[in-house]
Amino acid sequence: MKRDGMDVKKIFTIGTCVEFLVSATLWTTASLLFIWSSEYTLVSHSGLFANFGGVFIVFLNLARSLPVHRLEIIGIIVVIIFAIIFVNDNSSTKTNGHTNILLGDIISLCSAPLYGIYYIVSARLLQKLPSMVILQVSFTIQLIMNLIFYICFMDTEIFYSFDPNFGVFGWASDTYLVYSLVFVGTFTGLVGVGGYVFILNFFPPHIVGSIYLLEPMLTQILGCILGQDNMPGFITYLGCFGITVGLGISIKGDLEKSKEQVINNTQRSQSSKPHSEKSLHSSLILIP
Repeated sequence: MKRDGMDVKKIFTIGTCVEFLVSATLWTTASLLFIWSSEYTLVSHSGLFANFGGVFIVFLNLARSLPVHRLEIIGIIVVIIFAIIFVNDNSSTKTNGHTNILLGDIISLCSAPLYGIYYIVSARLLQKLPSMVILQVSFTIQLIMNLIFYICFMDTEIFYSFDPNFGVFGWASDTYLVYSLVFVGTFTGLVGVGGYVFILNFFPPHIVGSIYLLEPMLTQILGCILGQDNMPGFITYLGCFGITVGLGISIKGDLEKSKEQVINNTQRSQSSKPHSEKSLHSSLILIP
């Protein structure tokens, strides 16, 4: 059966279904950990440690003996150093008293490997299917998983309501309707999550995961605007600057690695070409 020019049977093979399920499970679990961590630590801390997915992939590539450029390693080291500086800004505090920075940071860091593997699985899916198909199927599975989770752990009477904080239809309440449709739905969903899936067509998973590290400064500003965090000090901005520099070095290393791979492949093809021509010449001589 075909729909809009695409064979549905090719989408829902056993392999792709498993990958869709794994991808949605990873994203849903990581997102829940991220939200949970923000209850204890600063929003910027949650954004920083959760976005270490790219760093995790680089270490995973090293463990698997896959090619890693030295600039990628240097960039990751710079990122880690300035991340430590970033989180040690004592002037950045939460506005409420329900704070356990260390616990929140650990919870957020636990989500990083899940996000990292999510990028890897999404990149595998993109080799088989268009981006919009992946987004539509993934969002549907994630919605079902979230509904199951909330039904299992929440009061069903509150859940099936328009309660702005706990109801499944809370997004449509007068308080959040415009916010949900314009900001969460469009920017966070399509532009945010969708954008990172789209760019996997052009960049490897560890670079896409590392790009997320540009978010901590924005999340710090957003946390202040929303009244969750107090204004940070100089150390936070220094950490953000250093993280950005480290990210640039890592991206530069990936570009250099890609160039080296192209050169090596070209040299291999050229070195094998004379051998093929020689074999062809020998075979022609043997023809009577």
